[in-house]
Order: sequence, then structure tokens, then C-alpha cells
Amino acid sequence: MEPFDTRAATASGRWPFVGRRGELATLRRVLTRRGGAGAVVVGPVGVGKSRLVREAVEQLQEQPTAGRTLHVRGLRANQSVPFGALAAIGGPGALSTSGPPAADGAAARVVVVEDADLLDEMSALVFRRHAAEGRIRLLTTIRAATRLPEPLAALLGDGSLERIDLDPLDPTDVARLLTAVLGDEIAPAAVREITRLGAGVPLFIRELVLGALSAQTLRRVDGCWQLERIAARSGGLAELLEARLTGISATERAALELVAMAEPVGLRLLMELVDTPAVDTLERRGLLDVDHDDRRLPVRICHPLYAELISRSTPASARIAYAGRLAQALEATGLRRTHDLLRWAAWRLEAGGPIDRERLVAAARYASASGADTELRERLAAAAFDSTSAIGEGLLLHRAMTESGRYEAADDLLEALDRRAQSRHDRAAIAVARAYRVSWTADGIDQGLAILAEAEAAGTAAGPAGGDPAQAAQLAAHRGMLLGVAGRFDAAIELLEPLLAAPWPQVRSLAATGAALAYPVIGRFEAALSAFSLALTERGAPDEGTRLEPSLIGFAALTRCVSGDPGQAAAFGRAAVEQAVGRGDAVGHAWAGAGLAAVHLAVGELRAAAVHAAEAARTFQALRDPNGRLWCLATGLAAAAQRGAQDDADRLAAAVAAIPVPRHLRALGTEVIKALAWHDYVRGEHAAARDRLTHAAKSWVADGMIATVVLGALELFRLGHPAAAADLVERVAVPEDWPLGRCVRGLIDAAGKPRALREAARSFFELGFTLYAAEAFAAAAIAAADLGSPAEAARSSAQARTLAAECGAATALLARLGRPRGLTAREHQIAECAAQGLSNRQIADRLRLSERTVENHLGRAYAKLGLSGRGGLRETLRSAPTQQRTDTAAHRPSEPA
Repeated sequence: MEPFDTRAATASGRWPFVGRRGELATLRRVLTRRGGAGAVVVGPVGVGKSRLVREAVEQLQEQPTAGRTLHVRGLRANQSVPFGALAAIGGPGALSTSGPPAADGAAARVVVVEDADLLDEMSALVFRRHAAEGRIRLLTTIRAATRLPEPLAALLGDGSLERIDLDPLDPTDVARLLTAVLGDEIAPAAVREITRLGAGVPLFIRELVLGALSAQTLRRVDGCWQLERIAARSGGLAELLEARLTGISATERAALELVAMAEPVGLRLLMELVDTPAVDTLERRGLLDVDHDDRRLPVRICHPLYAELISRSTPASARIAYAGRLAQALEATGLRRTHDLLRWAAWRLEAGGPIDRERLVAAARYASASGADTELRERLAAAAFDSTSAIGEGLLLHRAMTESGRYEAADDLLEALDRRAQSRHDRAAIAVARAYRVSWTADGIDQGLAILAEAEAAGTAAGPAGGDPAQAAQLAAHRGMLLGVAGRFDAAIELLEPLLAAPWPQVRSLAATGAALAYPVIGRFEAALSAFSLALTERGAPDEGTRLEPSLIGFAALTRCVSGDPGQAAAFGRAAVEQAVGRGDAVGHAWAGAGLAAVHLAVGELRAAAVHAAEAARTFQALRDPNGRLWCLATGLAAAAQRGAQDDADRLAAAVAAIPVPRHLRALGTEVIKALAWHDYVRGEHAAARDRLTHAAKSWVADGMIATVVLGALELFRLGHPAAAADLVERVAVPEDWPLGRCVRGLIDAAGKPRALREAARSFFELGFTLYAAEAFAAAAIAAADLGSPAEAARSSAQARTLAAECGAATALLARLGRPRGLTAREHQIAECAAQGLSNRQIADRLRLSERTVENHLGRAYAKLGLSGRGGLRETLRSAPTQQRTDTAAHRPSEPA
């Protein structure tokens, strides 16, 4: 993607125009229809009212019948001056030259009036008269919560002026805007943070981005823009914010500081803590928002940026005082809501002094169970443990330390707890924590299984009178989970299936978690999805040994995808990411992001897969979790190789090679093997890719990993080795109730048969696996050409190229289709979309580019193909001589036949 000239944008004040399609269409209709006086665009400061109007006028100016547009701005200084607003265009006479009423809307002179609420009365009367007579078409803008002058309000009241309310940009449009400005993808977390702080207001977003670029906290890393931090005090943004806070009293400032610290805070609670007149004044000025649709009347600062600015400038002594007052006020309510318990505990810890031990322990346990902010979980667990010295609270702290990557401190704590443990229950809980610690992070799963077996034996030795059946079942469930992770699937399921009906919810949840991880590998997807559902609905109280729920979310998303429902899987993954972000749960965010990246890879959304994988990998690195990071690096490597991005693939392959693959994490090992096979391919080592997969498949078959074998055969076919794929898939029985497995088997059986390959392509497409469908069409085209059927080959080739353009893919089968000589990959991709009849806007949306970038690429493609426009583009692309690509090693002449 060609980078947008940020310096030029800064100088001109013009950034790309994105979104607003409905509003822009309404303005175009207003400007060209018969009758009507015009429109008024209403919205908050900086939301883009003037830019929308300017865009509509510029499009109108392209029409041959368009006349000169007049621009007027309402100014407070001229509001008391008769005809003050008209002075800038030569007085009222300038409108009199508009001539008689227009025969149709397109011929009427357009007058743009910005900040119409600041017009003087006489100017407003002149505008009203000319608009009502049809001599001019008014496009006016006003800020939200202001009023039009009475003459124009009358036009709005009788329907002559059409009202358009302009809302902030949604996250999708913010992402498009930032991508167009920065010239490359921007990480989802960065989009979320910029959208949150900017509240979708383009003016604030612009200042945030320019400030972060200047401070180098927004930087391009691995082909994707990453945001380290962003501050409300940067550059021109601070001036914008501070100007609105000018003139508030000390009492009002204190009220803002308290709300910034506690938002959302109930209005009634706020009025108990600060003077009511101050709250009234702040609400009238628009600095406080009260949600009157909520029974609790929650109050927030008007904008996240103001909240951050106020919060950062609040003195530490004031924060302590506010925290004490807020905690005391919540205590008076009885802490009836669970979420209030967390807020109360955080404020009590900040305020210092005595704290209710029972409530503190309850808050620490709830924070752990709900996946609250990692730092808050550790703070509350540490305070609860300090207050009680109980083993259970110590294990809460151990889990929080482990999830934040503080392994040494966690190990020291566990040893101390072990020395103090007295009861069988405490010793069993410590055994579970130790077993997971050595299994997940020390590649010692056999040692972990031995620890659990020893704990089970100790409980059994107590005899029927002293034994605890629930504890024994829980230990068995943990052992079954580790067996499944270690690849001992039959043993795991044999142990776990009876526990799915255990009388204890926590045991059922643990057993379901382990079964959900084991079932998919052996091809039992319906059972896996049922187990996932059970694990998530019956998790009960947080287990004292481990918290696998975050990783379960990531695997659940991938399982839904591979089971044959990628659309639902993507929605599930996106929701899981948003929920984790909302809770401040870094661990959950990382695992959900990893699962979502894997889903994007499977359906062929390669760029999205790379971006989500990179973001999750960085989070795992911060958490010091090498296994999660390795999964994400492997996903990113496969995505880079399938895009033909050799430099990115080489870099990611080196990162993958630097992390040992734990012997016991079989599922992770298979993803690494498949990713490295794609790296072999992108380097031109096709035999090495085949040998790597076929060698690994021997153990997959031996261990009954049916789904892994079938998907490994699919990779072999995609890499150009249909015979090896057929040999592998013959070694297992593909489950009849597995839609994707049936598609894979149909594809492999159809090798060399054009019609059967086209049918396989359609089956993949119907399931939602776009890239697999594109490759199946490519295989059909190749087979048809080999059989001497050029028309059928051309038809399949066109379908393959169209779908491949959506994916941005350059895989082995697609490479053999070639592309017209002289065109770059991007030019060819965009030209293919244009040949299908897509408009520049539609191409930009599909490929997540700016319209200007699309126009530039198309212009160069037309010149190289000898065309003056779209006419004949489809035929030219189909008949032009093709080239072997040389811009990446993914398409060398040594490709497999």
C-alpha cells in the first residue's frame, strides 16, 4: 500500500474521507432534487460536519451544470452586527445575483453556512428568503446542543431544511481511516485505543495520531502499526482540551476529578459527594454526561480524552481522599452489586487504612474468577493473602503471578505455601498448582502427571472415612486434561467422559475443558462443541490450581472453525477479544486473539491473520508465555508464506526456530510443522515441505489424530503434492459428520478431474473457506488445461483469481495460474476486482485500501495493458501473456508440476 503523506495532510488539514455513505447520499439528494431549501448537519465538535459538506459540494462541482459555491461562517464577534455574516461574500447583493428560481435542484446556487447557530438575525433572514424562493440551496452546520437562528429554524420546522445528525465514526471506519493515513495495517488493539480515546471524533483522532507519531509511540513494527501508549497532553490536542476547561471553579474541577476516577458513577451517589450546583453547571456545559435511559443515572466525563487529561492531572493526595470517600459511600449502599465489590476494594486499597477482611477476600476471588485486570487481580490477591495468610488466598496470588509471567516469585510463594499446608485439601490444591506450573512452562508434563497421581494416591490412602470424593474427582479431571494436552487422547477421554456427569459443577467444568481439547484432534467435533459449552456454562467457582478458561476460548474459536462453521467461529473469537479487553484481561485477550488469528488463516483472510497473530504474540511475550507466543508466530509464518511475503516469512521462521517446541504439546507441534512446511515452499524447497509433513504424519496416524491427519493431507494438496495427500488421507476414516473433512476428502479424490474439482471448490466456498475454494478452482483450471479444455480452464482460472484477490494469496496452486506480464501483484489483484465489475469504492472496501490507492494502481495497470479504462479489461486479463512471478521466491520456475 502506498503510504499517505502524513506531513502533507498535517499542512493541509485534509485527511482521507471515510464512511458517511448514507449521510453523503442524503446531501447529494438534497442538492439535486426539486424543491427543498437544503440541509442542516448537526454533530459534536470535530465530528466532521464541515468535511462532509465539503465532500458533497466537491462532488457536485464535478457536474457541468454546477455553479459557484459561496461559503459563509457564523462568528460570535459578528453575531450582533446586521448582515455581519454576509459581509465576507460582498453583502446581501451577492445572493441577489443568483437569478430566478432554478428549474431543478442541480442548477440552484449552493451556499455553505458553517456554525449557523452564530449567524446574525438579518443574515439568517436573507438566507431564509432566498432558500424559500429556490434561488439558493443551503448547506448549514451547527454544533450539537445549539440552536439555529429563528428564521432558519422555521425552515427546519416546516421540512424545507433536512436535518442530518452526524455520529462519531465506528471502529471499522476508524481502522479504514488510520490504514489510509499510515499506509499499512494498524493493530486491532491500537485501533481500539485510538477509537476509545478519540470517541470516534476525527478531529481528536487526528491529533492523537499526529501526537503519537511525533512522540514515536505509534510505530510500524513487522509491517503493522503498533501503539505503545498515547497521551491527552500531546501537541495541539492538549490545547483543544484545556480550552474547554477554562473558567471552571475549584469545586467544579473537584467534581470532574472525582468522576474521572470513578466513572461511571451514579448521579445520586455523586450528589452526596460534591455540591449539586457544581454537577448542574458541568452538565449544562456539556462536560458531564448523564445517561437518563439507565435507572442508576450513571455519570461520565463528556469524552474519554477529557477523563484522561483530568485523571492524569489530579494530585496524588486528592486521589487518596477521593478513593476514601468513594469507598465509604459504596459501603453505605451495602455493596449489593458484585461489580461494586471490585470498585470498593480498589478504592479501599488506594485510600489505605483498615479494610473489611471478608469483603476483601470476596473481591479477590471474584476478580480471579471474572478475569479482571491482571494488575488488579494481583493487588487484591496480595492484599487478601496479607490479611488472612490462608492457603486459598495464597493460591489466588500464585495464579495471578503466573498469569503475569512472574514465575520465580510464584514458585517461591508456592514453596512457602507447601511448607505451611496442613490439610489434605490444601496439599491437593498446591499439588494441582505445581503440576500445571511444571507442565505448561517447564516442559515437564510427565512430572506434572506424577504429581497429580501422587496427590490422588494420598487422598485414597485416607480411606473411605477420611477421603473426599469431590477432591479425588477433581484431581482425576486435572490429570485427564494433562493427558489430552500431552497427546494421549484415548486415555484422556476414557478418564474424563465419566466425569462429565459428576455431581459437582466444578468437576464437570474441568472434565469438559479437558475433553474439549481432546475431542477435536480425533475428529469428534460435535462432542467437542458440547464439551466447550459445558465447560463455559458450568465453570462455577474459580479452581484453586489453574485457570485454563482463557486458553479454552482460543481453542474453542478454532474448533468451531474447523468443525465447519468459520463464520460463527470468527464472531465468537471477536466477541471473546472484546470481552477480554473490556475486563482488562491480558491473558484472555492473548488467547482469544490467537484463536481469532487461526480462524482468519483457515478462511484465507491472510492479512488479518498476520495482524492478530502479531498482536497476540507480543502480548504472550509480555506475559512470558513461550507456548502461546509460538502458536501465534506459527500462524503469522503460515500467513506470510501464503501471501508470498518471503522477508516476513524468513523473519518469523527464525523466531519460531528460536523457541523449543514442548514435546508434550502435540497440537502446538502440528501447527509449527505446517507453518515450517509453508516456509519451505516459499523458499522454493518443495520436496522439503512434502517430506516435513509426511514424516510428521506418521506419528499423527499412530496416535489416532484423525483431524490432524486430514488437515495435514489438505496442506500437502495445497502445496502441490496431490499423490502424497491421497496416500495420507487413505490412512484414516474421515468422520461423516465433519463437513470440512468431507470437503477435503472430496478435493483430494478429485485430483486431475476438472468438474469434480470445481464441485469441491463450491463446497469449500459454501462453508466459508474462501482460500481453499480459490485453490480448488486453480486446481480445476490446471487440470482442464492439461486435458485440452481451454474454455473450462479459463472459467475456473477466473474464479480462482477473483477469490484469491479477496485473500491476497500467492500459494502454490494459485501461482501456477500466472498473471499478465508487467503487472505487480497488487496491480493484478486490483485489476481482477475491476474486471469483475467492482467500483473503486468497493475494491477499496474489500482490500482495505484508500480509493486513491486503488485509482493509482488501476491507472498503472491500464497503461501497462494498453487500455484507456475498464473497457476490455476482462478480456485483456484473460488473453494477456502470463509471467512467472519473480518478486518473491514463492513463484520460482522450480515449482512442482
